[in-house]
Amino acid sequence: MISTDPSYGTQFSICTLVTNKETYSKMVDSYHDAGFGNCEFLTIDNTEGNKVCAYRGLNLLMNQAQGKYISHQDVLIKDHISILDKKLDELEKLDPTWAIVGNAGGISPGKFSLYLEAQNNNFINIGTFPSKVQSLDENWMLLKASAKLSFSNELSGFHLYGTDICLNAKILGYNSYVIQYLLKHEGKGIQDPSFIECKSAITKKYNKIFNDTIIQTTCCQIHLKNGEKYAN
Repeated sequence: MISTDPSYGTQFSICTLVTNKETYSKMVDSYHDAGFGNCEFLTIDNTEGNKVCAYRGLNLLMNQAQGKYISHQDVLIKDHISILDKKLDELEKLDPTWAIVGNAGGISPGKFSLYLEAQNNNFINIGTFPSKVQSLDENWMLLKASAKLSFSNELSGFHLYGTDICLNAKILGYNSYVIQYLLKHEGKGIQDPSFIECKSAITKKYNKIFNDTIIQTTCCQIHLKNGEKYAN
């Protein structure tokens, strides 16, 4: 008989594509300092070049993950795990159909929700929480494992995969949120030529599914309308 309440080997699975071992070690230490004892750390070594992209690599890691919640990030954890547990419990009561949470996302055209410490140590607090969003920034996302989400197999690269998985969740009837759980994001968002390629690919895919819709991300808008591509 299949159980309707599956058991998990650990509470959290921290899935990371590692490009800098020193930065990764600091991130792991920050999790331990924040009380994350019941968790596993899963990695793919991209330190000598990008062996796999974010879409494929994170799917590979999530397929191996044993945790109830699956987290990916390039951040330093600032709040204790007890705060995260509380926020997730509150969200579960508010909306059991949540599937992904993060610290930064787009709500609607021109409207954002952010709760994080930026690289320059500035504290950014925009919106009311929890905020239901269309998309989430990739710097930190936590996925509910029971939702069985994945990144699109036909997409590739290192941009907009947070938007992709939020749209996949929406198709399956799940919601995405920004919550009040403090992290420091040490990375810089870079829009290089590969960003334009990723945006074009994700637009082409979701034009087939969503009609007359503008998806707000933290760095751009994705226009979906009648199968046409829009640049903005």
